[in-house]
Order: sequence, then structure tokens, then C-alpha cells
Amino acid sequence: MHLNLGAMKSGKSSQAIAQLWRAELQNRKPMAFKHIRDTRDPGVICTYTKQGKVEYPCTMFDDPEEIWVKTEGAKVVVIDEIHLAPVGIVHVLLRLEIERQIETICCGLHSTWRGQQWATTNRLSGLPIITPHYHSAVCDICLGDAEWSQRIRDGRPVDWFETSEPTLKVGRDDYQPLCTGDWFKTTPGAWEALRQGLIGIVDPETTWDRAERR
Repeated sequence: MHLNLGAMKSGKSSQAIAQLWRAELQNRKPMAFKHIRDTRDPGVICTYTKQGKVEYPCTMFDDPEEIWVKTEGAKVVVIDEIHLAPVGIVHVLLRLEIERQIETICCGLHSTWRGQQWATTNRLSGLPIITPHYHSAVCDICLGDAEWSQRIRDGRPVDWFETSEPTLKVGRDDYQPLCTGDWFKTTPGAWEALRQGLIGIVDPETTWDRAERR
């Protein structure tokens, strides 16, 4: 099982599409999936290059069990934006690997805009059969390696403690990738959040538990 993690604009979806194309060339039936929480481009995994927008068709899902039902005969399964899926998808992915010997490739964010971990990618990272691969973007300020995604509103960084700002907000223009130093320097409240031990922990909202959302 492969897990590709990184900040916004770090090439995660490009990796996913490349793996799907490779599987096609090898005559290994690929299937791609994305959770319905990603409302930007329904039905496709997409990435942006200097040449323009690149797309690959995918199946949208809500319940992770839908993936199990639809992957009979597949050899390679790619899940893009895996952080948006409920934690229960981990069980399904392990079944694909163990019971069907399907190669699974997951791509997503490793942390929220507050620097807290997404529950699903955190759970996957903890499995002994997985070695996460981390991808860096380019920092919008210093042009160095960017590991953090900063939330932007009206062209300015959002305060870490802004309670009205949701964890999930779908949109490329709502974020900018930053290196560690520039993220802490320019995100209001970030140093205080670190002092309180709030950065690096799992954001409980991202378990996507249905009972909790009611």
C-alpha cells in the first residue's frame, strides 16, 4: 500500500494520475476514486501543469464500502484526497490488499490548515505495512520547500483561533503552500497554538463520524 502525502500544490494528484497511466500501460486494470466531499471537480482527478489542466476519470463515493463493491477485477486502485474519507476506509483498503491483492495508492494532505493531522491519513500512517512518502510544494514566500498549507481569506492569512473558519474548505485559491518558518511567522496565533500543544494533534472533526455530525 502506498501513501503519498503533502501540502496543497505539492503534486499529490499528479502522482495519482501518473500511477493510473502506468497501470494502463502495464495492462493492469486501474480504478480511481474520490470522496464526495471534494466538490471541486466531480468525476475526475485533476492536476494543474504549465500546459494546463490534466484530468483522469474517477468514481465518487460516500461510504467506503462502495469501493469494495466496485473494485472486483481491478489490479490497481487509487484514492485521491484520501484525507476527506472517513476513517472506516482504512478497513476497506486493508481488505483490498489482503483479500484481493490489489495494489492501493492513496494521496492526500497530511495536515489541516491549522497544522493538525487529518484523522484518516494519521491512521494510515500508523500502519506497519505503510511507509508514507512526503511531497513538498514550493513556498509562496521564500520559494523553498513547503510542507504547510496556509488558509487565505480576502488575500490575508486566517487567524489560527478563528472559530468561524471551518477545517474543510474546498478550493485551490483558499490556500497557499508555505515552508515551516514562513507558516509560523505569518499565521496569526500559530505560536500560541504551538505553546498550547494544539499543533500536530489529530483534529477530531476530521474523523468524519456520522454520529458526531448529527
